[in-house]
Amino acid sequence: MFRVIWQPFALSLGASITFIGILGSISTLDGGFFTMLIQPFGGWLGDQIGRKYVLYISSGIVILCFSVFILAGLLHLVWLLVPAAVLIGLTAINRPSRSAMISESVKGSKRGMAFSIVSMAMISPGIFAAVIGGFVYQKLGFFWIFSISIFLECLILGFVFRGLKETLIPNQVGDPKINIKKTIVSFFSPNRDLLGIYLFNICDGIAWSITPSIINSMLIDRFGYSTIQLGIMTSVLFLSWTVLQLPIGRLVDKIGAWKMLMVCEFLGIPLAFIWALQPSFVVFIFAQVLFGITSASFVPSFSTLLSNQVHSSQLAHEFGKAAGFRGLISFPMPAIGGLLYTQWGFVAPPLATLLFSFISLLVLLSLVREKRFINLNLA
Repeated sequence: MFRVIWQPFALSLGASITFIGILGSISTLDGGFFTMLIQPFGGWLGDQIGRKYVLYISSGIVILCFSVFILAGLLHLVWLLVPAAVLIGLTAINRPSRSAMISESVKGSKRGMAFSIVSMAMISPGIFAAVIGGFVYQKLGFFWIFSISIFLECLILGFVFRGLKETLIPNQVGDPKINIKKTIVSFFSPNRDLLGIYLFNICDGIAWSITPSIINSMLIDRFGYSTIQLGIMTSVLFLSWTVLQLPIGRLVDKIGAWKMLMVCEFLGIPLAFIWALQPSFVVFIFAQVLFGITSASFVPSFSTLLSNQVHSSQLAHEFGKAAGFRGLISFPMPAIGGLLYTQWGFVAPPLATLLFSFISLLVLLSLVREKRFINLNLA
């Protein structure tokens, strides 16, 4: 629901598309400065104290974040979206630990399917929630959307506490005596064996931070789309993502993560081209199907590719660093996308995405090689 309504909510408070781009550069669900900044620390923390404790912290931040959104709406203060955006980014503290838990729960030959199953479970509610969220927002307003989101996050917190098993082996928990300087340096010290993966992930992050982060605002401003239309588009995205997620997971395990990443990056090129054509609503719906295929391909493929090259004791840390390097370079892209739209119109952000999609494909072809089940306890 949040993914559909946050940009219309920001516009209702008087935000410009450029300001929404700046908020996207600060943090969104998919990227931004604080989303980048927190993940290396979150990965290190998960390797030190355990995965579940980091999930508790993240849920607390989510609840605080939605509370700030409610306050911004009640007081009609657009500047409160800035601390809310910071909090959105900080919720990403759990992502490296979450990815590590998935990887540690299955054998190496099943990781692609495991990441796909979890991804499907996370995005399948969006098939209905996106349309419902757009309808509720249009008919009842922001308060009910954010209140329902707080309630659901409380349920998630209870499930993590009662039903989720810690996967970090006790003798792998980090040394409680922390060298602060060494620890901070380690957050952004690249693993030389993973330089190609880092560079590919950075280029992909640039490509997919420019247009998707502001596309809803662009559609509202250029074509006058309603939140219900945006909800339908998001539901189609999640439907195609859900339907294809498990078959793609099987393909990742069968043919390898690198080949599926190639498919993902190749499909991103016609998707960006379709956006640039400014098509009708029906064609935008078709583009969402394509977007769902690329999304379903990237998550299990990249996660499996990285998991198979890192020892379990460093897995969350490396997931955090990969996200950190991606975000460090790509976090300004939503703001740049907003400026491109303001200066040159609707076509400019998709063309920039198209350019960096080509670059990502070239980096993947030339610099990334796949290893299968290396240095992992469950391989």
